[in-house]
Amino acid sequence: TNGFYVTVNDKTEIAKSPLCTTLFKNIEGIKSIYLGADFITVTKYAEHNWSHLRTPIFAAIMDFYTSFGEGEEVQVLLSAPVITDTTILDTDD
Repeated sequence: TNGFYVTVNDKTEIAKSPLCTTLFKNIEGIKSIYLGADFITVTKYAEHNWSHLRTPIFAAIMDFYTSFGEGEEVQVLLSAPVITDTTILDTDD
């Protein structure tokens, strides 16, 4: 199966993944994320240093996966975006 690729500018697509939403919202310097079947690839902007990004990225991923209860299905990718009153949409100014 194909994975899910999203860039920082794809606000509607980001909303389809709670994990991507968390990463982009909380960590400055992430350019894109690819969610594969059994891996995650994070691409950073050139001006940012991995030594400052690595720990917060790993922590956010671990926090995301440990937030689910035992036996609870992990929802990495939703069939539709979660839209709330604070969601940033492509149509926003």
